Amino acid sequence: MSELFIAAQRLAEAADRAWHGAGAGTDEGVCVGVIAALALLGQADPQGPDPREQILELGDEEIAQLLSEVWCLFTISRPELAMRCGPFGEWLNAEPLDRHLLAGAGAVARAAVKSGLLELTLDLEVSRQVDLLGVVYTTMRSHSAKAARGEFYTPPGVAEMMARMSLGGLAPGQSICDPTAGTGGLLRGAAQAIRDEGKDPHDYVWYGCDISPVAVAGLAVNVHIWGLGPQVVIGCANTLVEADWEVRALREQREAIEAQCSRVKTAQTLSAMKVLLAGESI
Repeated sequence: MSELFIAAQRLAEAADRAWHGAGAGTDEGVCVGVIAALALLGQADPQGPDPREQILELGDEEIAQLLSEVWCLFTISRPELAMRCGPFGEWLNAEPLDRHLLAGAGAVARAAVKSGLLELTLDLEVSRQVDLLGVVYTTMRSHSAKAARGEFYTPPGVAEMMARMSLGGLAPGQSICDPTAGTGGLLRGAAQAIRDEGKDPHDYVWYGCDISPVAVAGLAVNVHIWGLGPQVVIGCANTLVEADWEVRALREQREAIEAQCSRVKTAQTLSAMKVLLAGESI
């Protein structure tokens, strides 16, 4: 078992204790979403001020505001992925915020940072070597729940070995698909195998799907953190029932991108109108 996996497991256990210690309830999506948002934050500006000290100084409401800003930025930059992250961020839209979730999110954020979250996310190479969100998600779920749904984490070394065995000779432009991806452990292993061959994951088309909305939210964040590139299709469906899930997933992603483009154009128009009105007032 790798040191990174052990570190991720310890972090996940600390987050789980913090969440339940705060009496936040059973919504593991919010807890995993806190880790996901902070992982994205770590990717944003590794040369900026020390985020560890900043986060530890924040109160619960300030942490919630930080999480909201992260999800807003992710929606702007990757609308086709952010549309899958509802289980992570929808609670932040409530007015007022649920006080139990607020306390749980604050406790998880501080516990995760103290347990080495940023050490696992600030360094790009390190963040690509472990499915942190997968470890947190499976830790949050009880053993019986995982067994009932068939949810078990694939260790990084196993994922990479399976990828090398099945992807030999795969040429750029071809697609890689996991219809029961969970949070994407096997896709991560495939990306690492491709990089080890001196190739770029951006040159491949990636498909991932899972029936769990929380797992899919983690998958959506992971494919961005792991640098799989722009050619990614993420679906949330029962692939045994919906064999052509990727058709709907691709349509939904295109609609999300179009909606974001529309919002940007509207904002630009409003900004231009304000400038004109300001000029007339002068």
